Amino acid sequence: MIPQILIVDDDPESVESSLGKEVAPEDAILVACHPQDVTPKDLAICTVVIVDHYLDHWPERDVQPSAMKPKNGFAVAAVIRSQLPTDRPGPAIAILTGKLAELAGVVPLKAAEHLLAWQHDVEWVFPKGSEVVPRLIAMSIAVKKLREVGPPPLELDDLTSGWLGLQDVDWRAVALDHVLQTRPPIHAVSAQTTGASVLRWFLHRVLPYPAFLIDIFWTATRLGVTAGWLEEELQTDSGLRAQLCDCQYTGAFADFSGPRWWRAGLANLIAELTDGQPFDRTALQAGIRRIASNEPGFLTEERPVLAVDPNTMEPTRIVEVDLATRINPDGWPVYADDAWVLVADARDDPEIADMVLDQSRLETFG
Repeated sequence: MIPQILIVDDDPESVESSLGKEVAPEDAILVACHPQDVTPKDLAICTVVIVDHYLDHWPERDVQPSAMKPKNGFAVAAVIRSQLPTDRPGPAIAILTGKLAELAGVVPLKAAEHLLAWQHDVEWVFPKGSEVVPRLIAMSIAVKKLREVGPPPLELDDLTSGWLGLQDVDWRAVALDHVLQTRPPIHAVSAQTTGASVLRWFLHRVLPYPAFLIDIFWTATRLGVTAGWLEEELQTDSGLRAQLCDCQYTGAFADFSGPRWWRAGLANLIAELTDGQPFDRTALQAGIRRIASNEPGFLTEERPVLAVDPNTMEPTRIVEVDLATRINPDGWPVYADDAWVLVADARDDPEIADMVLDQSRLETFG
């Protein structure tokens, strides 16, 4: 079944033409309509509904009483959600905006995509740009998979094997434990929300953070190599690439925001490379050299940690632990790895400084 994406906008012709250039007809069907024209049939057949945040050209709305005037896309999304069928997972609902910075306020832009969605009861907030449609297709495929594994409430195996794509591997039991630590909504809440809570759990509480899945920066840090070298190595036919492919995440939303690897699978790989001595740095480097195509770009830091960029709250810089300090950003879950930031960045930014767990680090550093 080809994913069908419903675009709700007050100027549907311009939106459809601009987004349509990014997708082939065999990949997805894009249907754009004015919010005044959305029908129950539209909602029944689509897998994703994306609503423009600013809806200025809607004369029918403007003459209604106040309680019947949805002010923006978030309000329209809430009305649409109330109209969805309750016998199966409905479409994912997202917001499209050209003014993400304005909506985000002091929230870092990249983090705002999921934090604003979490706040407003939608699956995601997309900034307008060239990457929107491929991510909408990934979202559509995830909804389709959720419908295929059966109506909520889900069994754990439905979620992990059917939706997350966790196969019968040696490290499966450990991976299951990691999944359960994130409190997936597989019981009454899942049934009550007809699966929407599953989408939001994964998009809001798992994918943006280093939980049971980790991105290339966290993976590189655990392997003791630079992220740039690892990206290049993954383009080769090396043994390292093959073994990382065995623990790469291939389930729902795998193509949504860059590759991820199962934490449990990576830990198993490191144990194999070091003959059961995962904390032996020399053994790990020797193991990587045996199966890599290129001379590894090993980290020079003795005790490396992954620091987040204060402007995005994304982990992008591997630094020595003595230069960093732990922080507690809004929304950062307790089951995720600690968030770190350079002490120098925290001292230069009062908002980041307020997140620092050990305030004495700011006073004694340097």
